[in-house]
This record gives sequence, structure tokens and C-alpha cells, in this order.
Amino acid sequence: MSDDKTKQDGLKSFVPESVSFLRAAVSSIPVIGSALDHLLFDKADAIRIRNIETLMNSTADRVREISEEKLNKDWFSSEEALSAFRLLSERASFEPDKQKIRDLAHLGVTCGSKEHSSDPMKLLILEHLSHLTSIQLRLLQIVASTPVKKGETRSETVVQHVDARWANDIAAELKKGPSFWTGTLDVIAHLEVLEALNLLRTAPISFNGQPGFSLTRLGELAANFATIADLEKAATNVKSSS
Repeated sequence: MSDDKTKQDGLKSFVPESVSFLRAAVSSIPVIGSALDHLLFDKADAIRIRNIETLMNSTADRVREISEEKLNKDWFSSEEALSAFRLLSERASFEPDKQKIRDLAHLGVTCGSKEHSSDPMKLLILEHLSHLTSIQLRLLQIVASTPVKKGETRSETVVQHVDARWANDIAAELKKGPSFWTGTLDVIAHLEVLEALNLLRTAPISFNGQPGFSLTRLGELAANFATIADLEKAATNVKSSS
């Protein structure tokens, strides 16, 4: 039996470990293999730790910004808090947008506010908002602040009236500033993402060639949650620290 074990141990030295084998496979990718190997196996942990540190520092900044009376300190030692901040840590771990990480911190602290700590919907709302980019988080608030107007479409026999937030009015709200994007903003594409997450619905008709949108109930709650989280303040802090 001891001879068999010695043989097995000897064979193991000729069999590459799974990680070593995987690294060899990544490194063998033409042109990009070496860079990808370094990113995945050498830099990934450092990036994750740095991002979570940013999340925690941003959480501390947010707590200092708001009055102690607005926080439910007991909530931050609850299972819900554990669930919320594990989710946020996972989202932040490999997030390249530092603005998004700051936003996540603001959203997490909002869950523990006295206004929201007893809200049974907060973790569902947080889950949806955590999927959005920093641009989409702000666009959702812009849509919510856009006035609802009546639009109509006519045919020979039918007239349809729909109340919605129309694309040209959303664009007008965006022009008021401040700008939260660089380059060209593809508004419709971002609105489609919000619709895919059941935060918006597209109106059944267009009006003056413009699509219209309405907030779902979840969208209304999410937009209100994001507004209370004061993401504009989060943006200001990132710019001042960069």
C-alpha cells in the first residue's frame, strides 16, 4: 500500500495543478494572452480590494454627511444589512466606474435610514438599482422629474389619448444640466435598459414622432429611493476627490 501511495505522490508532481493549467491556457491565447493572464491572476484581487475599500470609504463619507438622527443604527447590525452590503460589495468588486461605486454606497446607507429601514421593498429596489450604470441611475431620476403630458394619435376612425413622459421633454430636462455623461448620450438605448428592468414602460403610441414612457410602480419607488440617496452629492464628492 505504501508503494502505491508513493507512486501516486510521484505522479502528482507531473500533473499540473488546475490553476497552473488554467494560467497556461490563458497565456497561450495569441496576442493578448500575457496581458490577460496578468490581469486575471495577478491584478484581480488588488482591484477587488481597492474597489471595496472605495465602497467602504464612500459609505463612511455618506454617514458623516447626514445627521445621526436620520439613521437606524440597529439596522446596520441586522441580516438585512448583511444582505444589502454583500450585494453592494459584489457589485463594486470589479466595477470600473468609481462614480457607480460611490452611488452604491449612498444607496446602501439609504437602506439604513429611519425612512427606509422598515420598508419591505428596499432590498428589491436596491437589487434593481445596483444593475444600473451611474448614467442610468441619474436618467431614471430625470424621467421621474419630467412632466407627464397628454399625447394623441388619430386615424380616420380612432383617436387615442395617452399620458406619458415624451422623449423630447426628457431631452429638454437633460439639457438643463448638470451633465452627467461624456461624449454622446444614447438616451433611447439607456431608456430601453430601464424598461428591461421593469422600471419604465413604453407608451403604446408615439406623439409628434416621439416615443413616450411611463414609470412602473417599481420605477416610481426606485426613482424616489435614488433621489433620497442624493446621488448628485455623490457625484460632487467624486469630482472633488479626483
